[in-house]
Amino acid sequence: MKQKFYPKLTLIAAYCISLFEFSPTAEALTIDQWSLKIMPLGDSNTRGKALDRAGYRDDLWALFKDNGYKVNFVGSATSENPEIVLGQKNTYVFDQDHQGHGGFAIAGVGASNAWSDLNSEIEDWLKQARPEIVLLMAGTNDILFQNESPEDTVNEMILLIDKILAWSDQVYLFVSSIPPINPSALKDGTIKNQKADKYNNLLANLLTVESYKNKNIRFVDNRNLFTPEHMLEDDINLTPEGYKKLAHAWFKMMIGIGTREEQDDIPIDVPVEIEIYSN
Repeated sequence: MKQKFYPKLTLIAAYCISLFEFSPTAEALTIDQWSLKIMPLGDSNTRGKALDRAGYRDDLWALFKDNGYKVNFVGSATSENPEIVLGQKNTYVFDQDHQGHGGFAIAGVGASNAWSDLNSEIEDWLKQARPEIVLLMAGTNDILFQNESPEDTVNEMILLIDKILAWSDQVYLFVSSIPPINPSALKDGTIKNQKADKYNNLLANLLTVESYKNKNIRFVDNRNLFTPEHMLEDDINLTPEGYKKLAHAWFKMMIGIGTREEQDDIPIDVPVEIEIYSN
């Protein structure tokens, strides 16, 4: 069953992705006149690692370019990204800007190389980059390095989401589930993988919360996207093929945002006990 999605999200699809016209002011703009500002936000699976230094971002950039869309990646980081990317139709100069930080947790302690966390920095990043779309995937480092429950982690994510949405009512936020954690990769890997699964399920329920109805937010459900073959040897970060699948998931969600299919009644066997922070 299909239904119309939220009006503002339908407008952003017309404005940003399709060739329809959208008028944020009195003057209409089209995609041919405007480069959409997109902030990739998250941890090392946004930044990239090992053989794929740009993570999913170079694959997503190639998808936009191959399909004729004008976009502008924004953020204060550039990492050691490639200067050009190879698409299906051509080779493109790569926009290296992003906001992916290896080891960063949503809030609190992350990996040893993390100099801060997303919640502490997000407001400054938004003011500097002024994105129109934010692609957010985070939570892995909270699960790996903090002794907290999935409910605690999703509450931290809610605080981060609220900061982004409070910054501008014109920003559009896509929140992805995180990749699985291989139970055999860590000493307590089974427990951490169970926490990651529960965290993802709680995220999937966020749009049913009253506070987020009619807000510019969409869950990108990648819970069944990855297999063990899509994970690096650390069983946390994705392989180049895994990043390519993630890029296609982001792209498909953004260009198909005007409608959404209601999921069949798939039971999610976790309690949805989420404390909502006020803005």
